[in-house]
Amino acid sequence: MKRIYLTIILILISSTALAESYLRLRGLQASPLLSDSSEKGKFKSGSSEVDLETPPSKYQSVMISYGSIGIGTSSITTTFTYSGNDYSLESSWLDGAFIFDGPGNTSITLGGGVSSAGKGLISNTTASVSTETLEGTSWFGAFGLEYELPLNLGFIGLEFTEVLFGYRQNNLKYKEFKNTTTSVAGSLNIQTVQYQFGIGLVF
Repeated sequence: MKRIYLTIILILISSTALAESYLRLRGLQASPLLSDSSEKGKFKSGSSEVDLETPPSKYQSVMISYGSIGIGTSSITTTFTYSGNDYSLESSWLDGAFIFDGPGNTSITLGGGVSSAGKGLISNTTASVSTETLEGTSWFGAFGLEYELPLNLGFIGLEFTEVLFGYRQNNLKYKEFKNTTTSVAGSLNIQTVQYQFGIGLVF
């Protein structure tokens, strides 16, 4: 995985198509787009397979960039039910990205993230265990369509706006589940996948 990130970074640094030096403010959230669900990940255990859920209201991502470099944060909560237990998996992320010009009035963004904090909760009708110990890495991409608003907002420095369509994959490992009396051995490994929709302001 580290080699993939390094390869992407080297390609983008060496590219002559890096984005022009605009200041961009972006906000994204999970969105079904052309699908019936914003979350495409599944929890697998043996022959069992359970759909994950990441509601748009439980997904927020913001990013600020200048030129080709962007930094941001994301907050994601994914839930599912398996074998009588309800799982709620929260994660907060520090994100970094490269932005470069696409064909015509478009942009392409590629980036990755590292989980900075979060909480995992497993509960049923009689008990629950939780943890705040987790490890996580992610990668994401976004395609931006740039357009000018029908009214002139140049007096605030706005050059144009952009509509963003994205995809994000998160690999998470929650460890050391416990409650006041019990510790649970082992860890929970999960991969979540979200489609994204967002808006950007470009100055």
